[in-house]
Amino acid sequence: MAAVVQELRKTPAWVTLAMVAGNVIVTAVMAVRGVSLLMPDANVMIDWGANYGPRTMTGEWWRLVSNTFLHFGAVHLALNMWVLWVVGRMVERLVGHFGFLLMYLATGVLGSLASLIWDPVVVSAGASSSVFGVVGALFGFLAARRDSMPLHALKKFRSSVVTFLVVNLLFGLSVPGIDNAAHVGGFIGGVLSGWILSQPMSPEIHRERRRRNAVLVAVLAVLIGGVLMAMPAAPADVAAEMEQVEQEHDRLIASYNDLIGTWQRGELTDEACADRVEAEVLVQWRDLRSEVESLAEARGANREFVLQFADYLELRETAWDQMIAALRQRDPVLLGKYLATFRAADKALDELLGEDEQPADAGQR
Repeated sequence: MAAVVQELRKTPAWVTLAMVAGNVIVTAVMAVRGVSLLMPDANVMIDWGANYGPRTMTGEWWRLVSNTFLHFGAVHLALNMWVLWVVGRMVERLVGHFGFLLMYLATGVLGSLASLIWDPVVVSAGASSSVFGVVGALFGFLAARRDSMPLHALKKFRSSVVTFLVVNLLFGLSVPGIDNAAHVGGFIGGVLSGWILSQPMSPEIHRERRRRNAVLVAVLAVLIGGVLMAMPAAPADVAAEMEQVEQEHDRLIASYNDLIGTWQRGELTDEACADRVEAEVLVQWRDLRSEVESLAEARGANREFVLQFADYLELRETAWDQMIAALRQRDPVLLGKYLATFRAADKALDELLGEDEQPADAGQR
């Protein structure tokens, strides 16, 4: 066994190096494209491939992998890469290049799935699910093969790894925005992977690895497939739907302005203007307000913002009702009420435009 251990120590950890390089390169490219290196915006992270239930669970399943190469800033990246470099090289030498790559990617996917199940509207990104998977794999490997490492090295390593796990989990429980579900999912997947990939430190290690890799592929395929089949329905993409609402809002405002301009030029009578505002603007506006009110109850919605937007829509709707009645009755008092309500709606819209609406909470890992 000693000769085999010596041989493993000399084996380059190419996959670990590639994963570290891949994560660093992605962050560098994002920075060159103008993404913040301190704390990227959640919307930007979604555009780059972060895990976000409304997108991932409606067909963009590639986000289960892509998000593990994204990080919420340089500090987030550095912490994950440091642990991966320290632990990953040892685990890769124990389980082999292909087994390590398979385990690394699979635990990232399992962590991403755990994050979706726990809170599907969090914008989640980071390599921590895979890093926790690597640490878990070492635990799983050593649970089956305690003799694969010298006792003194094992004790020293156990101490540092346990410290890493405890600090990260406690930090995650005490600091908002940490995706603990992804950590736990990755760690459990790693323990299972490490246990399956464990083998005696003997000259037959390379032949044994191929068999165990095949078993791991089969187990992970069944596990990930089962989780995917059991996933709940995708939550509404409140951010995307609100963007469509805003586009429809702008279109209806433009239609109203065109009608008023036509009326002011004397090309429409009062009654004709009232009829067209009601038919071409107000009917669709009421539907728009109903849609916004329903979004307030959607999971992940900024309920206060959405309800304020619905109140604004109702205020504008009331103004148009007053205008239509004023034109049909030729009532200057109602026309004055319409102007006051319309100005109040403009003020409410200005206040809303000053708010910073985010699609969901960001979850780093």
